[in-house]
Amino acid sequence: MDCAEIRDALLSGSAPAGPGVEAHVRECEACAELLRDRGELGKALSRGEAPSQPNPDLWSSLEGALRAESGPRAWLRSRATPVRLLIAALVASAIVTYGGRAAEGGVAPAERPLVWLVAFTLVGFACLSVLVAPLGRPRPPPGVRLAIVLAALALPLLYASSSVASLAPASPQQFTFAEQALGCFAYGTFLVLPFLFVVWALDRGERPFLGLVAGVGAVAGLVANVALALHCPNTEPAHIAAGHATIGGALASLGALVVLVTSKFRS
Repeated sequence: MDCAEIRDALLSGSAPAGPGVEAHVRECEACAELLRDRGELGKALSRGEAPSQPNPDLWSSLEGALRAESGPRAWLRSRATPVRLLIAALVASAIVTYGGRAAEGGVAPAERPLVWLVAFTLVGFACLSVLVAPLGRPRPPPGVRLAIVLAALALPLLYASSSVASLAPASPQQFTFAEQALGCFAYGTFLVLPFLFVVWALDRGERPFLGLVAGVGAVAGLVANVALALHCPNTEPAHIAAGHATIGGALASLGALVVLVTSKFRS
């Protein structure tokens, strides 16, 4: 007698007995518990409940959800995770290629901070891979995810603190420091709007959560900083800190605020 035979007997409504059963329960605590008191527990657990009547509201909700899973976004969400990561990376590359060009008649940056650009890319990819991880798969602990997002937000500030001011003027002299910083901030923010839209389309979650939108904002800030590092000739630390590095924090904060407000309305 083994566990499967005891299970089948209990499902049929009878409690098995005999020398074979006694020998088995001496070695199997689970079956011994099921057969205690003439198998009352085992027979009680084996009784199937009558199927409940289907809930019409539940079925209509399910049908509505299935109908909503159609169109371009449904196709994107159904792609494998490596494909979704590749799509996001291609969109980010297109943004950097387009936005990183020097303005017509403008001055290109004197030096390309290649080491920092590689660091921006690696941290951004690591953050994005955590955010679009497959549902149901174990994710890194919250502390690790928070550390990656904070690194994505802090990296542009570290670059600003280590940059050296260029000798060439960044823009015509009539522009003030605030105007130059605001111009770069607006330029970088508008550049990454398509990236934010694509990441939203790739996300498989039904409702965005705080950590997701903050992380996506941080990654978008890195994409903007890569483009601005190639586009903007002004390498003064204060300008980079104010006009470049603040983009990720602003997008992350705005996304978090939207999630908090919408969650309050839902509740």
